[in-house]
Amino acid sequence: KLPVDFFESFDFYYYKDGKKEKGAIADFYSNTKLEGNKILSSTYKNMNLQADAMFFDQLPKYNFSAKFTCYYQPKKSGKYLFGIDGDDGYRLYIDGKLVIDLWKDQDAISKYECYLKGDKEYKVELEYYQGSGRALLQFSASLAPEKQLTPAVYHKQAIELAKKSVFEFAKISLNP
Repeated sequence: KLPVDFFESFDFYYYKDGKKEKGAIADFYSNTKLEGNKILSSTYKNMNLQADAMFFDQLPKYNFSAKFTCYYQPKKSGKYLFGIDGDDGYRLYIDGKLVIDLWKDQDAISKYECYLKGDKEYKVELEYYQGSGRALLQFSASLAPEKQLTPAVYHKQAIELAKKSVFEFAKISLNP
């Protein structure tokens, strides 16, 4: 699961005339395979896109694809969470590495966690296709929330550590 407000922030940018602009650049194609000549390009300030945000007169309402390109530069080093909610298929690349591949007719939320270095720029490419039905694409990233230990998990981990400690103590005592 992703946090409830996960898609409300968008800290990605693209370059326009050598300057950073908040958002992403999208190239659209009139097929679901990102093939042939791009039909049009558009920029988006965020990636919380419902149907109307991706419908253009030059583009079919169904069976189109788009490639969104942007950059991400975390302020500090740490574990980051990338999340996507899409209907239909999508693929996410970070610095050219495919990290999420759900290129099929579906309506799904997925996430990817990875360690990122603070102040390092990462190129992010999100490929999307709209088959039929509802068009939706939401995307964002943030520091991964710290995992909270529940009492049951804490208790289990404490017992496992205690068992190991007793075993190690016994092993040391038997080897003079």
